[in-house]
Amino acid sequence: MITRLLTILALTVALTGCAKSSDTPASASAAQHEVADFAADVITRSATVPVVVDFWAPWCGPCRMLKPTIEKAAEEANGRWTLVAVNVDNHGDLAQQFGIRSIPNVKLFHRGVVVAEFVGVKSASELRSWLDANLPK
Repeated sequence: MITRLLTILALTVALTGCAKSSDTPASASAAQHEVADFAADVITRSATVPVVVDFWAPWCGPCRMLKPTIEKAAEEANGRWTLVAVNVDNHGDLAQQFGIRSIPNVKLFHRGVVVAEFVGVKSASELRSWLDANLPK
């Protein structure tokens, strides 16, 4: 019974988010999408192209699982949408402003507002489905 509960707990953390457990370095690929100026990179930019914002942290296991999937999808998007990563350790003000309680937390901005979001890890096919369902036509 205890083993089953621990398994369920581990899966819940892996699929829905995480709490800080240890500090590990950020990947080099994360830097290419890291937010520089949220107003310009997200709010202003989303007036012309949808912006997917990945709120993450380098110590978060589920964030590290999602990162290559979402980065690959961004590369394959061919300009249909753009990706911006927000490290919540470096941008706590943004995390607070957008009510981030668990990470990874992904929000889709269109015309300056959040139009869709999810928390936790998604497979490549689940992410594609989410994007297809939520990107403006």
